[in-house]
Amino acid sequence: MKKILFVIFTISLFNTDILHAQAVDQAYASQHGIFVKLEQDFPVQHHLVPAAYTIKRKAAGEKAFKTIDEITVPESYEAFLTALTEACKVNPEPLQVKEIPAELIWKRFKSGGFDSLMVYRNALFLQLALGIKYFDGEAEKNISYEYEITKKVKQTETVTLTKPISYPTKPINYNGNLTIEQETILGVRMEYICKTSAPALIRVYREENYSGKFLPIRAGRIKTISNDTIRFAIQDSVVNPNGVYRYYVLPLDYYGNYGVTSDTVTAIASSKQYAGNIERMDVVSYGNEGTAIRWKLSNPQNFNYVAIYRTSNYDSSLVKIGMISAADSQYIDATAEPMQMYFYAIQPLTASGAKIPMSAKVTGMFTPKNQPL
Repeated sequence: MKKILFVIFTISLFNTDILHAQAVDQAYASQHGIFVKLEQDFPVQHHLVPAAYTIKRKAAGEKAFKTIDEITVPESYEAFLTALTEACKVNPEPLQVKEIPAELIWKRFKSGGFDSLMVYRNALFLQLALGIKYFDGEAEKNISYEYEITKKVKQTETVTLTKPISYPTKPINYNGNLTIEQETILGVRMEYICKTSAPALIRVYREENYSGKFLPIRAGRIKTISNDTIRFAIQDSVVNPNGVYRYYVLPLDYYGNYGVTSDTVTAIASSKQYAGNIERMDVVSYGNEGTAIRWKLSNPQNFNYVAIYRTSNYDSSLVKIGMISAADSQYIDATAEPMQMYFYAIQPLTASGAKIPMSAKVTGMFTPKNQPL
């Protein structure tokens, strides 16, 4: 009798070791819960013979797994649409169901299974909706969990154990740099560059006219990769003329874990219209010294001087603040007050004092490098 008990005990220990040896990385932390991978991204299985999954969970210190959910592939379009709606709520990128060609996706899936949806291979929302990934929103923060996934196809069952996981994770520093590339009355163009690891996506936050409220915006974003440099071209086209905007970028990984935010940059949606011999003019903040008024004349040799004018109110009269040689193309306004909106104009003058039409008013603001967030 003692020998039989010893054999059973030995086999039990052996099986336990095998179970732990099979623990795999199929649970992933996010900012608000844990994603559990039930299958490879797009499983090799016949869509007419779908698998069913039983998901069990135990927290650190607990001895037994407890069933938390059972997942199957949706059986109807209505069920798929319901699952898709829920998936959009936890998708790292803000998304609405109406933005997804749900009916087309469902028709393709019903006729060709997972293989017909390869174009959506990395779409987390679709993996959730089709039941091959699971989101555990009931898990508590900073507690380690293990998951046991039982997959059943007809009469065959396979069991997978995940490695312990907790959320949230420590923010990743992508060493990203956000810069203003262009600011016009039609919009603000920016670039966010990373030269080490790359975030899966970014969120752009904007504050308008120093309201104190940074809100996420749906700016256009294009991601390109060249050698070891990852660039996100950002276009904010929803701006008001002469509005002052501050931006920062929040990088995220595939599951929505936050990275370290970028520095804050300031832009002015300014009107830049030029007259006569004035080809170009803009105003930028110049370090900690003031504002820099820059221009380009088409025929600078025809002029002796350039007069610079300024006002703090668009509808008020301009006041001349300086005069500079026409051979130069920049004037530093060292009297500009920090964070004060100004409107500048220039006017080239000949040796005889003849004037060409003054430029349009161009907005500018002195934003010292040590400006408060």
